Amino acid sequence: MITNFYDFANLENMGGCYELFNFIPANVINVMPKYDAGKYSSDLTFQSGSDWLTGRSLHKSISFSDEQITNGNGSFYAIKIVGFVPKLTYQYLHLFNEMSSQKFVIKITDNNGNILIFGTKKEPLSFKFSRTSEQSPVGLAGHKFEFYANAAIPGTFLI
Repeated sequence: MITNFYDFANLENMGGCYELFNFIPANVINVMPKYDAGKYSSDLTFQSGSDWLTGRSLHKSISFSDEQITNGNGSFYAIKIVGFVPKLTYQYLHLFNEMSSQKFVIKITDNNGNILIFGTKKEPLSFKFSRTSEQSPVGLAGHKFEFYANAAIPGTFLI
């Protein structure tokens, strides 16, 4: 079962804090609001008992991009949201393995307070992750994760 990301705020010797974002499996979305000139005027609605889940990423480690790409078949947006969860744990390994088999819609608040929705019910984002452990004392061990898709619309403002 897909759950909130686990808290890692109290890890020993961990500097900084974490940044939050929200995600939801696309299969529990009932209605996407109408896309209108780069914005949604209302939030998504979900199946009964479902709500936005909370994701976490190490402070200053989450980023997103939605580059417009044009080729002979037209234009699309290459969406990528990347983050990092410190420390290798079996809980994250299990959660991320489960997430790898599902598709998602993501909600992120940027540094200016803008809320953006990435992905749609018809074009949700896939998920993948990798684990790393560096040998140096200052190196980080943890899980790098990525939500990604090629979509017809870019990240959209929720007004």
